[in-house]
Amino acid sequence: MRIGGIASGLDIDQIVSDLMKVERTRLDSVYQKKVQTEWRRDEYRTINTKLLSLRNFAFDMQLQSSYTARKAESSNSNAISVSASGRSQPGEYRIHVEKLATSATLISPGNSDDVDVEANFTAFMESYFSEDAEGNRPAEYTLQVSANGGTEYKDVSIVATDTFEDVLRKISSETDVNAFYDKDGTGQVVFTTRTTGESAKVSFAVPDSGPNFQKEVFRKNSSGDYVGWNWSENRGENAVLEINGLSTERESNTFDLAGTTVTLLDSTEAAATITVSQDVDQAFDRIKKFVELYNETIDYINGKLTEPLHRDYLPLTDEQKEAMSDREIELWEEKSKSGMLRNDSMLSGILADMRMALGSSVEGLEGISSLSQIGIKTGLWQERGKLHIDEDELREALTENPEGVMALFTNNGDSDKELGIARKMHNSIGAGIDRLADRAGSAANLYDQSFLSEEIRRYEERMETIEDRLVRTEERYWNQFIAMERALEQMYSQSDWLTQQLAGLQG
Repeated sequence: MRIGGIASGLDIDQIVSDLMKVERTRLDSVYQKKVQTEWRRDEYRTINTKLLSLRNFAFDMQLQSSYTARKAESSNSNAISVSASGRSQPGEYRIHVEKLATSATLISPGNSDDVDVEANFTAFMESYFSEDAEGNRPAEYTLQVSANGGTEYKDVSIVATDTFEDVLRKISSETDVNAFYDKDGTGQVVFTTRTTGESAKVSFAVPDSGPNFQKEVFRKNSSGDYVGWNWSENRGENAVLEINGLSTERESNTFDLAGTTVTLLDSTEAAATITVSQDVDQAFDRIKKFVELYNETIDYINGKLTEPLHRDYLPLTDEQKEAMSDREIELWEEKSKSGMLRNDSMLSGILADMRMALGSSVEGLEGISSLSQIGIKTGLWQERGKLHIDEDELREALTENPEGVMALFTNNGDSDKELGIARKMHNSIGAGIDRLADRAGSAANLYDQSFLSEEIRRYEERMETIEDRLVRTEERYWNQFIAMERALEQMYSQSDWLTQQLAGLQG
């Protein structure tokens, strides 16, 4: 702790503080340049993020699936539902459904046959998982269940702690067979295949050795006899239908028809008409979204290029912020941050490259070779490259020449001039993103070596050097004032002594 001014009567603390304020102006200047550089870097990164979104969309616009979408409609959606894909062939199909495909159902004997499945299950588990003479127990019992008559079995592992409900739950979740137990009714278990058609059939594998779970649990009556299964419905049936006059069958109620997924929901008295056509709306919406995203991106960048610059509003230091309200700080920083990228040559170049990519013709195409031919044009020069869509003209082009529109965006030629618009834009934006990354880097990088980040680190190093110098300067000021105080104390002491000596001579 320093106490000054005892001899001089001066406020040394305030004097040193005022002197250091002058000394700190250089540090404040470097700090403000560092903050401005950080703001500029953050602005570049924001623009890079917007360009990345536009480039990703441009990549999707290179895919033919963006333009070849189909739509399918059913004249009777209660009986037949349809879903188109990119493989769907345009056309009309008249479908008359005589009968839906059904699952196979196997019903176990129950109360009427004196079969208690839960009691049988308990007896089976106690017997199978009991200890042998050496004290060993089986780890599990494997029940094999098939939904296609034994062509393929799926294993269900039964362990000693399983309840009857646990086993039925495992069958339903681990195989293609649903199991339902009518516990409070007939006492029967109903097994139903999730598959349909003539190949659907519930079956249980007969083990090569050891106890037979399905026999001991589902068929054994109280007398120890085995009751037969009710096989009457244990066979699925195919769907019977007529497609454009052709009588046919399907094992499943959902099937592929020339690339279109058809799902039969109910039989029909009259044929329903399925119409598959080009989905102009989807292609239109994607192109419109691309144009809107492009306009939003260039509007933002143009706004930064023309933003007013307020040179007198430098970044605030911590000391300056302490003397201001939050609202005053907010308004000040709005002006401070404004114009960071005004007339930036790199951003202007990126915009020019994008406008050139959109405005150029695609060489090698017959018919449609530019955006203007499908109703997409630039506006007045004051709008700085903003695009406008004539929606009627775009829809007409997509309806009459969808292949031409697709080629305009997706063409992949041997030279840049033969590349489609989306490919040119993707390449142009990618180059711009790389240039911005070199200038401003990415917040995701642990150690950013971009130009601006390196500049920020240089400012931080200069600030550390100045801080060290300020500490030494403040120490020097204090040493000088302390020396002055000591000299004054010595002078006052000598003066007092002389005064005493003179007083003694006079007395």
